[in-house]
This record gives sequence, C-alpha cells and structure tokens, in this order.
Amino acid sequence: MKKIILILVLVGAAGFLGLSVVRAQQRKNPAPYEFAIVRWNDPDQLIYHYPDRRVELVQYLKTGKTIPKDAANEEFCLTEAANFLAKTGWEFVSLDGPRMVFRRPTN
Repeated sequence: MKKIILILVLVGAAGFLGLSVVRAQQRKNPAPYEFAIVRWNDPDQLIYHYPDRRVELVQYLKTGKTIPKDAANEEFCLTEAANFLAKTGWEFVSLDGPRMVFRRPTN
C-alpha cells in the first residue's frame, strides 16, 4: 500500500513539474491587417471607407459605365467594387447586406 501511494505521489510530482516546464508556443508576430469597407446606396452609389479615414463616394453611372438592364443594381455595383479592390491588393473578408469588408496585410 505504501508503495502504491509513493508511486502515485512521484507520478503526480513528475506530471506537475512537466506541466510547469512546458509552455504553449508563442506566436512570433501575428500578421496585422488593415480593413476597408464598401457600402452600396441606392441606386448606384458606392461608398469606400479606407483605413486612413479617407471616404470616397462613387456614383457608378457618372463614371461613364452602365449597369446591364437584366442585372440587379446592388449586386452589379458591389461586384464591380469587389473586382476593383481585388485588383488593388485587398482580400474579401465578409458580406453583410449592402456592405463588404476587405483586408490586406500591413507591412
């Protein structure tokens, strides 16, 4: 009986020492991101919110482009905005109604 208790105490002490020495791996530096939001307003307005507090209002029809007759205004304008931001290095994160969120790593 004494041997079993002694063995349990030694195993418990070894386990405690092992757990106290082992630590979770630390992340070096997680990649920081900056975020941008694009919001659609009826009928053809796109509002770009950039991380440097710059806000751009773009009226799609006044840029000389047209929306196809069989396309929904919201979907078409948001698709054009997504393609524009993707070309400039932004990565799509989420879609919430008339808003899209994009991110890109800061260097």
